[in-house]
Amino acid sequence: MSLIATLLAAFALSSAPDVSALQATAADLNAEAAARAERLTDASQAQTLSPDDPVLEQLGRLSALAADHARAIDAARGAGDLACIFRGLSADAASWPERLDAAPDATEQARAWREIARMADHAERLSAEAIHSGPPAPCSASR
Repeated sequence: MSLIATLLAAFALSSAPDVSALQATAADLNAEAAARAERLTDASQAQTLSPDDPVLEQLGRLSALAADHARAIDAARGAGDLACIFRGLSADAASWPERLDAAPDATEQARAWREIARMADHAERLSAEAIHSGPPAPCSASR
């Protein structure tokens, strides 16, 4: 292994995001979002999020951790499509507080919470894969 390759590998390892933090945040957010969706199913009006609502912190943390994953994958020259997925996840998580507040009624807000739960579930399942992915294998069709 060349010196440059060794340095790149060392940097990638040292800057690797905390997979367990992403998985735990995603799992907590998934459970909370699913519970809130269920509670809103029978509600007549949407609920306003207070500025100190823990879900806002979870969404911000998920957004930051997903962005960290994307940068780590890029630094390790990992699968570009996976890095792109994490960049999208980061942007999506960051957009949810505004989207929840914009929901016109309880039905739409419950739908939003279900989408957040689905997003968090995907984040949880993809996070371990992201860190362990290396450069993509060469396409067998090009051989």
